Formats: sequence, C-alpha cells, structure tokens
Amino acid sequence: MGAALRINNEKQAYTLMDKGTWISFKNQLNNLMILVEEDVILMNPYSAILVNPEGFPKKKL
Repeated sequence: MGAALRINNEKQAYTLMDKGTWISFKNQLNNLMILVEEDVILMNPYSAILVNPEGFPKKKL
C-alpha cells in the first residue's frame, strides 16, 4: 500500500484508504488531503462470533 500511496501523492491522484493507513502515512503524503471522512458509505463493518469450546472439542479455538 505504501508504494501506491507514494505514487498517488506524486501524481496528486485520488485514493481510498482506511484511517489507520492515513495516520501511518500522513506525514509522507504532503499532496493528499482527506475529502470524505466518517460517511456511512465508507463504513467497513465486521463481526465476531463467540464459540463455546466445549461444544467443539476437536477444534483449536
């Protein structure tokens, strides 16, 4: 991802990145700025399911 961001920075191109990546690279990306932030269209939801290990004794949980 870093190489792509450096190229986009040099060419002043649009790019999509997550907030963690922006925080990591923002000091190196002097030609890029945030245009959209915290919009519902940018959400990346994920879930976790708790599993009872007693119900699956042969699995490494």
